[in-house]
This record gives sequence, structure tokens and C-alpha cells, in this order.
Amino acid sequence: MSAREDILDGLRQTLGHGDCPDRPHAKAKAHGKDDWALLRERAELRGVRYIPAKDLEAARGELTVLLTELGATSALVWEHHDLDALGLAEILAELKIKVIPHDAPLDQRAGADVGITSSQAVLPESGSVIVSAGPGTPRQTSLLPPVHIALALPGRAVPTITDLPAFIRSQVRPDGFLPSALHIITGPSSTADIEKIVVKGVHGPTVCAMIAVEG
Repeated sequence: MSAREDILDGLRQTLGHGDCPDRPHAKAKAHGKDDWALLRERAELRGVRYIPAKDLEAARGELTVLLTELGATSALVWEHHDLDALGLAEILAELKIKVIPHDAPLDQRAGADVGITSSQAVLPESGSVIVSAGPGTPRQTSLLPPVHIALALPGRAVPTITDLPAFIRSQVRPDGFLPSALHIITGPSSTADIEKIVVKGVHGPTVCAMIAVEG
């Protein structure tokens, strides 16, 4: 076994893909009780625009208002059943917002005004949304546009940061592998690497919004 294969095998074992006795997080929960108040508090502390909605119908209205306010004319969007239920295609058509195909030239994708995704989970403890890459849900959607809008639905809260390994194991596909990428997004992109001066938008959106269907 090569060094690379040995490392990958070790990662699979740790995430529960094979024989791995006494896994320390085996009893952790992948999902727990929704804590919208904490999610909102922590998300807003990190510069996220948190928009509550009582149901999907209200969420549709909030998204329409937000997109109009942003003056968006083009978007990268996930192909996802959550967004189908939201009626995203109809909203974009009504507002005459052009959907950029996932395989369009890079300059077109990079020029999109907004990226719209759902979320596999939320992490109230840090105010984060968790998204994964896959067919129809490329990671470029939450990375390339200057604005990222994420839909958060009930029943998908990861209780604490220490429960993340259990959540990651819950994302293993039927073929035994994880998605090609899992992103924990905690506010707009920023860095303070150069002389401790905070700069936003270095490697991702400068604006993050979360439409939370609190139920």
C-alpha cells in the first residue's frame, strides 16, 4: 500500500467506513433539536444576514424581496429538491434573473451576481451552514459569486461541534464514499493574515444570507 492509500484508508476508518474499534464519537448525534435563536445570534455575530420565515411560502416571499433588493440579474443555483419545493425556478423567472449553467465558461460563472444553495445542516453553536458538493450541487455555487444565499430547513441542526464526525458519517453515500467536498460556511469570506487587517472577499462571497424556515 502506498503512502497516499495508507492515509486515505486511515481517513475512511476514522469516519466509519471500515473496521475501526472504539471510535470516540460513535454515540454522537448527526442531528439534534433546532435552536434558531442561537443560530441567529451566532450567525449575525459573524456578519450573516439572517432572515427568518415561518414556512416555505414565507421563505419564497423573503427570497423575492432579497433578490430584488440586491438587484441580481444572474445566478448560480443548485439543482436540489429543497429549492424545487421553494419554487426557486419560478422566482428567478418572475424576476428575470438568468441562471448560469454549471458548465458555462468560467468567466460567466464567476460573473454571476448570486449563488443560491440549500444546506445539508446548520451548526447553531458557530452560526454555520454546511453544504456538500455533488451532481447538480457544485461547490462553485457558494464560492464564486459575491453573494451566497442559503436555505436552512428544520430538523437539520448538528447539536455541537463535537457532533460533526457523526454528521460527516451520515453523509456517506451508498457507494461507501463521502461527497467530494463538505463546506462549513461561517459568515462572509475574510482573512487577517496580513498585518492583522481584516479583509473580506479574499476567497469567497463578501455577503452571506441565510433564509431560515423556522416552522
